[in-house]
Amino acid sequence: MAVQTGDALPSPLPFEPLPAFRASALQDDSQAASCHGKRIGILVVTYNAVTTLMKVLKRITPNVWANVEEIAVFDDASQDATYELAMGIKALRELPKLTVLRHPRNLGYGGNQKAGYRYFLQKGFDIVILLHGDGQYAPEILAHLYKPIVNGEADAVFGSRMMKAYGGPLKGGMPLYKYVGNRILSVLKTPRWICALPSFTAAIALIVSPRSARSISPT
Repeated sequence: MAVQTGDALPSPLPFEPLPAFRASALQDDSQAASCHGKRIGILVVTYNAVTTLMKVLKRITPNVWANVEEIAVFDDASQDATYELAMGIKALRELPKLTVLRHPRNLGYGGNQKAGYRYFLQKGFDIVILLHGDGQYAPEILAHLYKPIVNGEADAVFGSRMMKAYGGPLKGGMPLYKYVGNRILSVLKTPRWICALPSFTAAIALIVSPRSARSISPT
């Protein structure tokens, strides 16, 4: 069911947040979502996401849709119809801000990210938001993540889906087996080792300011 949020701007897609975010103070992102003249892009990395991509796009708030300049779906040579679905959404919904690209061969998780970052860097964007197309991370709170960068308070922001204040991992869509594995790794941790292995991530999103020359991996 689509949800209206205060004085939020009309969305090109029906806004359909997960239940955990419907009755939340985080829903009012009318102030946080403002781009203040910054060029903001959302990089949606996908692989075999035909069953989840539309839901992810519908979970992006109307205010974020209004303030970001481009949302780019980078399909990593999916074996299903993810690319065709994305192209259909763009055409049928008339979404000029939505760009859909497909790699001719699979680049892997890291390679797909690098290609996406390079795309936005070459176009001169100020801020890039990393979002996964499988629905495990929370598009509902993107504005709260990029706000510190827009305000000049940070060069990079990492969101953790383990935080209860943001709905917690399971309510946010994290599979049970990944949650259990993550907790085990946390007990056995060395944090730097976990950060160096993106396959063991606990990230909602990674936002990087292209003016920063540092290499950053999701955690």
